[in-house]
Amino acid sequence: MVSFDNAARMTRRYIPTRLLLPAVQPHDRDRQLQLAFERPDDDIPAIVEPRQTRFVYRDRASSFIIKPEHKIIFDWAEHGSGNGMIEAVAGAGKTGTLIEVLRRIEGSVFFGAFGKQAMLDIQRKVEHARLAGYHLWIATMHGAGMGAWTNHHHHVTVALDKVDRIIEAKYGKHYFAAAFISNMVSYGKQSLAGVNFPVNDLDRWRAIMLHFGAEEYWPEDKPIEQGLEQTIAVFESSLDSCHELVDYDDMLYAPVARDVVFRKRDWILGDEWQDANPARQALVERMLTTRGR
Repeated sequence: MVSFDNAARMTRRYIPTRLLLPAVQPHDRDRQLQLAFERPDDDIPAIVEPRQTRFVYRDRASSFIIKPEHKIIFDWAEHGSGNGMIEAVAGAGKTGTLIEVLRRIEGSVFFGAFGKQAMLDIQRKVEHARLAGYHLWIATMHGAGMGAWTNHHHHVTVALDKVDRIIEAKYGKHYFAAAFISNMVSYGKQSLAGVNFPVNDLDRWRAIMLHFGAEEYWPEDKPIEQGLEQTIAVFESSLDSCHELVDYDDMLYAPVARDVVFRKRDWILGDEWQDANPARQALVERMLTTRGR
């Protein structure tokens, strides 16, 4: 897996060992890449011999100017092993670098974009470089999760206000703690409640609340345990209805929580990874082949 910026809280297999290049001047646009690569697990060799098989993208011509920083990335992609994280400042050509990686790798590839507009931009650039093919899938992470979920549940409807509906059904319209519960349920899905920790673990929910600052939505004159218990009740109802209704968070959370089968990919390239959360990271792990990168 190749990703940008942040790989925090991933499992041991995916935690990168940071190897940063010297700092550069902001105006030097050609040398603004800082690189970090993973040291693989002990049972995976750190370096493998160059493979003799043909790289599926290599026959496409490119006008991309390769700098020393790019060469490190490309050599790692072609001849290295394990997973890597590329760090770069804004405007350094991050997406273009990942597209050039496509020319140098073999096997099936998922190119994950953070949002729809970014996805369309990547698709346009890939098509312009004549790199599109059946082995390459470009989508948002939510699209990947939703695709896997609907393969198992064919009649799912997207309802972005799903949690608000549940809160209203349980506690009435205009409930004073609706904002608190709604936010906490979202944070719980992003943190993989029920997967990384038991759903009824109040201490973990309290830690999530403090991490995201959600306590500001709860009145000071009421015990916080009440809000956390109501959050858990709504969370469980939301999960139980995922086979019929999903919201934005469910697109990542539900396929991981229910352990659905994903189509495996040899490579996953991820753009704007600083916005990754545990649910997004767990989704990536399930999409990789055993020796995928």
